[in-house]
Amino acid sequence: MMRFGLALFLISTNLFASHIETVCKSSKQPYPGRTNTWISNAPSFSSDYLSRRVVDDQGTRYVVETFTGDQIFESSTRVRDLIKTTESLWLLGDYDLTQIDFTGAILGTFPIVFNPNPQTAKAISMKLVVDILYIARGNAGLTAFNTMTGKIVWHSELDEVESSKPVSAAFDGTNLQVLMTSTREGGFNGVATVNLDGKVVGQTAYNQRRAGVISPDAIAHWHQDRLVVNNGGWIHIITSKQLADQKPIRPKWVAVEMGDDMHLHYMMLNGDFYLENNMLHGCGVYNERNGDEINRVARLFHVNLD
Repeated sequence: MMRFGLALFLISTNLFASHIETVCKSSKQPYPGRTNTWISNAPSFSSDYLSRRVVDDQGTRYVVETFTGDQIFESSTRVRDLIKTTESLWLLGDYDLTQIDFTGAILGTFPIVFNPNPQTAKAISMKLVVDILYIARGNAGLTAFNTMTGKIVWHSELDEVESSKPVSAAFDGTNLQVLMTSTREGGFNGVATVNLDGKVVGQTAYNQRRAGVISPDAIAHWHQDRLVVNNGGWIHIITSKQLADQKPIRPKWVAVEMGDDMHLHYMMLNGDFYLENNMLHGCGVYNERNGDEINRVARLFHVNLD
């Protein structure tokens, strides 16, 4: 029985790795009919599910799949993020949330913006804490949505943070750690600590001269008492002590070298990632040299955060 169980585990693990590799290889692809133009199909991960854009002969569509490759949902409208709960999956659109079951059947659609216009800020990402989804909406601020009642609990523009907008949030067990990027020169770039009622209780700025700024597509997750960030492709690690001190910071930078001495460069993380036992798993993009040709390549990476 133990050998049989181990065999099933190995088969499942191989299927899992095989499909994630396929997802990552297509996370950066040439644009059909255009020279030197690339499409980013960066995935989003939640537990054992993922969402991604697919561009092929059938056109452009957005799909939700299991880690082993079973597609359960497809849409012509963008899926910006997904969250798995115990009973269903929540999909984030530009201005709404869609709830589906694990077969892909739609259980409900819930607007987070009524009557949007072309200038209305679109949602970017979300984080689940117990039953509440905290949605980072860029220039529109941060919105809390109750998945049990299907209603918005509160909304905050986070005005305490000067000239800045939220792009991603992580939960440290007590508060949200919200990545903020500036909306004008001199605006705040860094992490705002926000309690679960939407009040800003701390601000930790990036030392911009030494650490740069927060990318508008940055993604954060909390892992082992640290904030792990994909900041424009670079992996940044911010400790809980740095956040508590609220002084300008230079995050730890985890770099993956690619190529030889003549063509040394770094892998750039593309999109979301997931964390297990201090290992970061995600889609990386790098250059591969073939004679005089340089090709852009994407594949699955595993990065030790120590």
